[in-house]
Amino acid sequence: MDVESFEAIVRAELDKPPTQVDLCIVDEIGKMECLSRLFTEAVTRVLDSPVPVLATIAAKGVGFIAEVKSRLDVEIVTVTAANRDASGRV
Repeated sequence: MDVESFEAIVRAELDKPPTQVDLCIVDEIGKMECLSRLFTEAVTRVLDSPVPVLATIAAKGVGFIAEVKSRLDVEIVTVTAANRDASGRV
């Protein structure tokens, strides 16, 4: 992973808490992304902000992945082949 190039994107998109948006989308919180301290700090700021966040996250993981999943304000919805095309809430 080219961490330097990735962090340039993080700085441009996530460096400050979101303002004037209705929803922040993060694709994805995974093992490779968590190699960047800048990314984990930026995602933490976004999660701590009042703006709702929709994110994909690795199914398995320790460290930051586990921290995000254990937050009291996080709801995990597992999308499967059986429920991905369902209308309404998964």
